[in-house]
Amino acid sequence: MSSLVSDGAVRRRRMTPRQRVARLGLYAFLLAGALFFALPIYVMLVTSLKPMEEIRQGSMLALPAAPSLAAWVEAWSGACTGLQCQGIAPGFWSSVAILVPSVVLSILVGAVNGYALAQWRFPGADKLFALITVGVFIPIQVVMLPMVKIFAFVGLQGSLLAIVTVHVVFSLPFMAL
Repeated sequence: MSSLVSDGAVRRRRMTPRQRVARLGLYAFLLAGALFFALPIYVMLVTSLKPMEEIRQGSMLALPAAPSLAAWVEAWSGACTGLQCQGIAPGFWSSVAILVPSVVLSILVGAVNGYALAQWRFPGADKLFALITVGVFIPIQVVMLPMVKIFAFVGLQGSLLAIVTVHVVFSLPFMAL
């Protein structure tokens, strides 16, 4: 250890030529992997900024000659999704209406649940924790039909409350852990 330390600093060992080649190969592989996954995102963004005439010319990787957000505006307000041509704005806002209460309630209930399980030792606490852990691995498809039937019986089928409840219930095992 004393041979590595000199005046409070740690000396680095020199890399061998074989280690340098291996490191360069690793960096080349990581760069190729990053490009492999980033290229479709680049093409999507660049294409979304081009007018239709420029897209038809076929040069996917070329930057747009005159960038425009017209396609974004059309998608937001006028694109046809299903039978209606209202754009993606209504779907976006309904997703936000589901996301915000689901996340807030999941965090609040999960934090209280996790704190109680961590601090309150009672007979069978380990078994209860094991059951909650098993709950993480239950596929949502297994309980979807019973939940739909329960919500239909109670009169909440298709409501925002039912969707938020499903998200909160299925996130509780994760949150408790």
